[in-house]
Amino acid sequence: HVAGVGASAGGLEAMLPMFAGMQATGRIAYVVAQHMAKDGHDELVVRLIQRASALPVVLATHGVLMLADTIYVIPSGKDGQVQDNSLQLQDPAPENISTPSVNVLLQSIARQCRANGIGIVLSGTGSDGATGCRAIKAAGGITFAQDPQEAKFDGMPLAAIDARSVDQVMPAQQIAARLASLFPGQPASCWTLAQHDASALIWAQPPQMEPEPDEAAHQELKVLLRQ
Repeated sequence: HVAGVGASAGGLEAMLPMFAGMQATGRIAYVVAQHMAKDGHDELVVRLIQRASALPVVLATHGVLMLADTIYVIPSGKDGQVQDNSLQLQDPAPENISTPSVNVLLQSIARQCRANGIGIVLSGTGSDGATGCRAIKAAGGITFAQDPQEAKFDGMPLAAIDARSVDQVMPAQQIAARLASLFPGQPASCWTLAQHDASALIWAQPPQMEPEPDEAAHQELKVLLRQ
């Protein structure tokens, strides 16, 4: 299974508790499309997610083969599409104002994964993700939206819900437990550094060992994520 996670403003705050509760079941690879300004500080975004995440986090590279129990973050200035078992990066189409595009990612998951596709829409302004969730649902997959009352910005979750493209609505943190109950299993075996480009890996040290981003970095990140 492949789960596409889409978010914009306020999405990082939603992702942290969600990924903190993720269980390794050996059945799901996660791909994150978080709206960012072009040339954003991708590694800082990935490090912030990894500090909270129960699963390893990778800054996606073009053509990377996706592994279960791994989170892939699409870099700024690119769109990402799932093709077979890999993630393909491409320059955004002119009509995609916010990138990485959530719809582009989710629609590719619908095409490639069919009933094994999962769509998750978290906090954000606008409506990116609604069309992608509709595609996943139509292909037999399952879709989630963060509870709009919990989301810092409810535009994206509400757009997907209003489009009747969402199967389940809940607080972000509860999505992790729900996925574990729907897709139980054992952790993926033999996850090694050699399976990915070492330059893309942001999890070599345990989260508690990583340096804390300073306040200036946090403020810059808020700008990069257009919050």
